[in-house]
Amino acid sequence: MRKRKVMLVGLDGAMPTLIEKFCADGDMPNLSKLIKTGAYSRMLSQIPVATPINWASISTGAPPGAHNITGFWNHVTGERIDRFYSKNAFTNTFIGAERVWDTAESCGKRSVLMKFPGSWPSSLKNGAQVDGYCIPSHGASILDEAGNGCHSIRPLHKADVISLSPAAGWKNIDQGLNCAAETQIRIALKKSQPPVTYQMLVCGKDRYEQILLCREKDAAKPVARLKEGDWSDWIFEPAGDRRLTIRFKLTKLTEDASDLRLYHSQVYACDGFTSPGKLSGKLVELFGPFIEFATPHAWKYGWTDLDTCYEEAEYQIQWMCNAAQYLLSEPWDLFVTQMHWIDHVQHYFLPLADPVSPLFDKAKESAAWDTLRQAYILADKFVGGLMKLCDADTAMLVLSDHGNICDECSVALLPLFREAGLISTKKDQNGVTRIDWEHTLAYPGKPGNCDVYVNLRGRDECGCVEPEDYIAVRDRVISVLRELKDPRGKAVFSVVVPKEDAQIYGLFGKYVGDVVAVYAQGFTWSGHGGEDWDREDVVFAVPDADGMDYGAHHGPALPTAATEVCSNMAFCAAGGAGIKKGYHRNLDLLGPVKVLDIAPTICSLMDCRPPKQSQGAVLTDFLE
Repeated sequence: MRKRKVMLVGLDGAMPTLIEKFCADGDMPNLSKLIKTGAYSRMLSQIPVATPINWASISTGAPPGAHNITGFWNHVTGERIDRFYSKNAFTNTFIGAERVWDTAESCGKRSVLMKFPGSWPSSLKNGAQVDGYCIPSHGASILDEAGNGCHSIRPLHKADVISLSPAAGWKNIDQGLNCAAETQIRIALKKSQPPVTYQMLVCGKDRYEQILLCREKDAAKPVARLKEGDWSDWIFEPAGDRRLTIRFKLTKLTEDASDLRLYHSQVYACDGFTSPGKLSGKLVELFGPFIEFATPHAWKYGWTDLDTCYEEAEYQIQWMCNAAQYLLSEPWDLFVTQMHWIDHVQHYFLPLADPVSPLFDKAKESAAWDTLRQAYILADKFVGGLMKLCDADTAMLVLSDHGNICDECSVALLPLFREAGLISTKKDQNGVTRIDWEHTLAYPGKPGNCDVYVNLRGRDECGCVEPEDYIAVRDRVISVLRELKDPRGKAVFSVVVPKEDAQIYGLFGKYVGDVVAVYAQGFTWSGHGGEDWDREDVVFAVPDADGMDYGAHHGPALPTAATEVCSNMAFCAAGGAGIKKGYHRNLDLLGPVKVLDIAPTICSLMDCRPPKQSQGAVLTDFLE
């Protein structure tokens, strides 16, 4: 038997409805070829239908109860029931099930990982890894030195507001510059390091035309000289015994400098993001600095135009393809990678393209479709770049972890629970509304989870519900959620069950709440998360086109939720060595593939045992 290799390529959030449409339209030639010459199926995600849960299930073959990731957030039993941590959900050491690359390594095989969510810190002993934390929240990475950001004269969401004053104390300013103003740019770094600081000169002859970024007030020594629309070269900035990498783009500069926006990339060091560690510097030397976070957030925040975000995404996938070619030049058996661009784009642009959304705008529909199409085209370029690295002994799997569905109504559970007497609040000495834990019976998990927690005495910090009252309180929570209807009379939840019944959804163990609740299609959790009571006074709300919350989600609803445009389902395509040719699974006969099936199928292709906690099935219908 030939020694078979497997390449797993994840496209976060890619929906089968749009995959099938764009392939039919000729926009995704690489994935279309894989589907036509290989095997294809729609795929069911685990609940909650979100990133950390499903990439963990894909890589272990285990349901959430077995691998510990039961939501975007994790609550630790014994702590106060409003405390949640996203870090655990994206940390490899918190995963309680064997990963497919660890299985492969135990069978004497070599794995290479690149930017796969929840795989850091690396557990590989003889393989190679690039990044692997990959939380899709702005500024939340544990591997970067600073998130991307913006320095703006006008107040913008999450931007650093700057002000200009007449330039003073500068050396070597061109005498022909009649307009010259200055400010200081400071980029705060994580890990208690001093900020990166630049002196910025804004100048021009008769109007403001350009900026100079300098380490000191010397116009002859700029690290960057930018006009509107210009990117700087990568700047290598010393920080103690390390070097940081950063680049800037001047996204806006008016003639009078009343509007100036200076965008900067995510800040990485030249080391610390790979295993083995020395690999970081080598990859930066060969292919330039690495960025993990490429999203349209900067566009939504007003920092940049959408093209700038797209330029970063293009840079990222080209870097990853180049790095993959280098890393796979040595013998390998399993390569696992993922890109997140599609998911980021869909959260913002699906509502503009799907008529079921309250945000749908006929005037913006065509542009929204163009943006969605370009996102899938970029993903196809990524697939194509990696496809070139596959030989006759390689099986390639391209898949997603979930799809996406448009929001029609958001639901804030905190005011609901307060109205139902499940949460009690009081004013503190400053007049701020706080939860009265001595009289609070239950608390809903943060958006990103499907849990509700009973405030149990003896188990939870500040617990007030006596053990003998636990079932009664839990039944009361279940009744409140099951009976909840929106102003149209539609039931808000599809599934509301006690934790012991949630086992049928793969949710069990110590990290599952006392009640599991899954929203009906079109409903989503409120994005505020209970952290600001001034914004949590209304149960039902319509998505706001000008707000910073998404207009489409996937986690709140069932994996089968769908409209004519959207689908919450994932997809799986496979081709190459050992894969059946021209096969499309009959969903009426066999049902969809499940995310739990991927890890055991990979192991079957590599001729090794499945991961220890795997509960999926080998996709024998996909195999020759």
